[in-house]
Amino acid sequence: MSFSIYSASQSHALDIAAQRDIPISGYDLMRRAGKAAFDLLAQRWPWAKSVLVLCGGGNNGGDGWVLATLAKRAGYRVVVISAVDPHSLTGEAAQAYADACREGVMLIPVADIEQQTPDVIVDALLGTGFKGQLRDTMIPLIHWINQTKVDVLSLDIPSGVVADANEHFAVAVHATVTLAFIAWKPAHWTGPARPLCGERILVELGVPASVYKACKAQAQLLSIDSLPSLPARSVAAHKGHFGHVVAIGGEHGMGGAVILTAKAALRSGAGLVSVVTRPAHVAALLAQTPEVMAHGIDVPALAAELLTERHTLLIGPGLGQGAWGQALLQRVLHSSLATVVDADALNLISQWGVEKLRDLPTCIITPHPGEAARLLGCAVADIESDRLGAARRLQQLSGAVVVLKGAGTIVDDGAQVSICCHGNPGMASGGMGDVLSGVMAALLAQGLSAGDAARRAVAVHSAAADQLASSRGERGLMASDLMPVMRTLLNE
Repeated sequence: MSFSIYSASQSHALDIAAQRDIPISGYDLMRRAGKAAFDLLAQRWPWAKSVLVLCGGGNNGGDGWVLATLAKRAGYRVVVISAVDPHSLTGEAAQAYADACREGVMLIPVADIEQQTPDVIVDALLGTGFKGQLRDTMIPLIHWINQTKVDVLSLDIPSGVVADANEHFAVAVHATVTLAFIAWKPAHWTGPARPLCGERILVELGVPASVYKACKAQAQLLSIDSLPSLPARSVAAHKGHFGHVVAIGGEHGMGGAVILTAKAALRSGAGLVSVVTRPAHVAALLAQTPEVMAHGIDVPALAAELLTERHTLLIGPGLGQGAWGQALLQRVLHSSLATVVDADALNLISQWGVEKLRDLPTCIITPHPGEAARLLGCAVADIESDRLGAARRLQQLSGAVVVLKGAGTIVDDGAQVSICCHGNPGMASGGMGDVLSGVMAALLAQGLSAGDAARRAVAVHSAAADQLASSRGERGLMASDLMPVMRTLLNE
């Protein structure tokens, strides 16, 4: 599996470089794409006998014409609907159309689409060159595709999706399977476009490794399988070798958040975990996790001693935004300790300016899109329309490692950008972020760099959720359910 993610313009450059270096003509590369798509169709839907191919005016449409030609030769009942006058096609797409005509592929008017009952629909309307303005002729075609109960194979990217952006797509194809050509694009893996892609498969079309190496990827796909194992522990080790996490949070009525965080830090291998919380939560904390050192503090100044030793700090879960939380956060910002800043601590930072985090020598921040919008002073839609750009802006302003949560969580440490391939809708429940920050702080305390701690925590957390969802379903998945599975993954 390829782990590199490229922008639309980079993908186009890879295409051109491949034609030069293989060498291969643009049409022969298109034929490879069409052949790969037809092979996938035959493998994925072996029972299918009829195929409807919807073609646009660019090379994505050309790929569709190639597939239609191959399907006709193989004995399928093939019908093509073209969103443009096929006589207006140019270049490789025109050549693919001519070959399809010679093969006897049937082209029918757009108006006849309502009478079609294919076994599989192939979406070859729009590719990675699409910029976000749908023609009026495309909209009813996409609506029709989505209203059918027929499986859809999208070529390269679902039509209506912008490869580089992840805004909410009012009109876009909901694919059953998306076959990406040459390289992954950001929209395959992060933001609101991710679920529109369905199952994702990549074919590199024989592009040599040298072509990819010559173009620095925009991001890397983060997978649990891409991470090396953590080092084995020495038989002479003791708890002091594995760090001391101090978790700060739990304003009145919100003690559960910091309890989850503390338990996750212990289950992730921290040698010691202390919790600074309101005194009212201490009994519940110790009943849940007696291994924790609990500090019930109503006067933030009394936490000073814990913030001066060589500990790893985690502040935010259930912190609140009142005077108590503000005073504790101010003390953390004046420390020189490695720190994870989460939840309400981020909401407070958004009022003071994200640049304040630059004073921390080692820092990880973990905003969800709403928190990221507050930190950047913009709308949530702005974050979701350019998740990679939002993460980069936060990283540059704060100097921190940024973990932008959501569908396809992004980790940007300034040198490397990663997009997590794991995760599922079952994670949309309270406490998930508190558990994630606990894992992150524990790994940071055990000596991982901030970037490595963030990447491993994100991968382990979401992969554990996927394992549970696959065996027990997504509904009813609780944050605390993840801990035994995460522990197993961290020990593999």
